[in-house]
Amino acid sequence: MHQVAGTASDRAKAARATLAQARDFRRAAVGNLTEGLVLPAVSALHESARLAVTALAAQDGYRFSNTAGAHEAVVDYAFAIKLVDRTQYAQLDQLRDLRHQVNYPEDLIAPSQREIEQYSELVDTILALAQKKLPTRRVPPPPK
Repeated sequence: MHQVAGTASDRAKAARATLAQARDFRRAAVGNLTEGLVLPAVSALHESARLAVTALAAQDGYRFSNTAGAHEAVVDYAFAIKLVDRTQYAQLDQLRDLRHQVNYPEDLIAPSQREIEQYSELVDTILALAQKKLPTRRVPPPPK
């Protein structure tokens, strides 16, 4: 993780754009689940949560490095900024690990329906909390 330059306005704009991407991945996860594609849904759920936390880091002027351990850093950052509690932290880390198993399989995996529901609820919570932490865009009043 490293600091990035830019104004607060630029950081807020980048954060909103990243959160919009997080919502896109959430919609993709729902579509995958509807079609019975559980493993792609797991990846999309993880990506949604990761991008939501990344949006908050961008707002704070940080960027996660594209190196080994970056996804773990995202989970740790979510806990450090108190976006998630200890239980959610553990669930988010389990989702990160499950996504790793899906994308880099050593063996066939099949998460249970209950696990998928829990991860889905967790991602919805993270998205909602991230939205609350981002500043709203100021729209000037219409001219008179």
